[in-house]
Amino acid sequence: MASSQLFVDRHVGVDLENKKEGADRRDVLLVAGIPLHRLSRPLQFLVCCCGTFVFYLLYGYVQEWIFRVKELRSHGWYLTLVQFGFYLIFGSIERLFRKSKRRRIPLKSYLLLAALTVSTMGLSNASLGHLNYPTQVMFKSCKLIPVMIGGMIIQGMY
Repeated sequence: MASSQLFVDRHVGVDLENKKEGADRRDVLLVAGIPLHRLSRPLQFLVCCCGTFVFYLLYGYVQEWIFRVKELRSHGWYLTLVQFGFYLIFGSIERLFRKSKRRRIPLKSYLLLAALTVSTMGLSNASLGHLNYPTQVMFKSCKLIPVMIGGMIIQGMY
C-alpha cells in the first residue's frame, strides 16, 4: 500500500489526504485549495459553515437579481445550462490538479445524479419566472419532508 492515499469527501472541493508514517497520522484538509488542517476542528467547522452560508446568500442574491429582469424570466432552463457549463469547466480544472484521477463511482451513477440535478435546478429556475425568490426558497425548504420520508422507506426505518 502506498504511503499516501487520497480520500475524496462527499463534497466537491474537499480533499482529505492521509499520510501515515509509523504511528504519526496527519490529515490534510483542503477546501477550494485553501489548507484548513492547521485550524482546530471547531474552527474548521465554523469556517465551512460560514462559507456555505455566504455562498448560498450570494447565489440567491445573484439569482434574484437576474430574474428581476423581465426578459430573463422565461429563460430559467438557459440559466441552468449556463450553470452546468461552469460546473463542467470548474470540475475539469479540479480534475487536472487532483493527484488521483481514478473514478471510484460508476459513470452510470454520475449520469443519473446529473440528470436529476439538472431537472431539479431547471424546474426551480423556471419557477422563478412565476414566483419571487423568497417564495421559491420556501417551497424548496419543504422538499426535506418527502426526502426524509423516502430515506426512511429506503433504509427500512419506519
